[in-house]
Amino acid sequence: MADWKVERGRKQCAATERPFEEGEVYFSVLIEQDDTFQRLDFSLEVWKEQEKNQFFSFWRTRMPSASEEPKRRFIDTEVIYNFFTRLADAESEMKLTFRYLLALILLRKRFLRLDEIIKQDGEEYLAVWDRRVSKYLRILNPHATCETLEEAQRELSCIFDMDFVEPDESKAEVTTENEEDPDSELEAEEETEEE
Repeated sequence: MADWKVERGRKQCAATERPFEEGEVYFSVLIEQDDTFQRLDFSLEVWKEQEKNQFFSFWRTRMPSASEEPKRRFIDTEVIYNFFTRLADAESEMKLTFRYLLALILLRKRFLRLDEIIKQDGEEYLAVWDRRVSKYLRILNPHATCETLEEAQRELSCIFDMDFVEPDESKAEVTTENEEDPDSELEAEEETEEE
């Protein structure tokens, strides 16, 4: 697992190196690097200049202000779903484990529905119904150890600056919109999801 550490966002624009201010909205992106990812952040003023097709995934986020009360942060399920679908052809241990964990989250959020567990050729798969595309998907169970799953959860927390494992008050708060329309008008009010 040590080989697939995801570089955490640096809270500054990757293009200008300007640190983000409290409350500033910016875009975070993932770039595929071999079997892992690198996360970069871009300010709004340079975002429109970026070639979006070079990114594996991207989403809008916001730097919390120092006066804000620490709280658990939730990411838009659309962002999780988009990342999950981009991992459809995953082959590496890291990406297969990410896809499995994201599938479990999407099952809990009812984006996916578990139909059955299939055992075939020594492998185990979750057969899930994807409501968005109206078709069944097979999600490989990577049979990861508890340690590997915990590490994968930490890496997902790193990618999205959200709490998969334990709340961390130092992380940037994530407020997202659909990745299909990243340049749409920014919403003034942050949407929070209650569990």
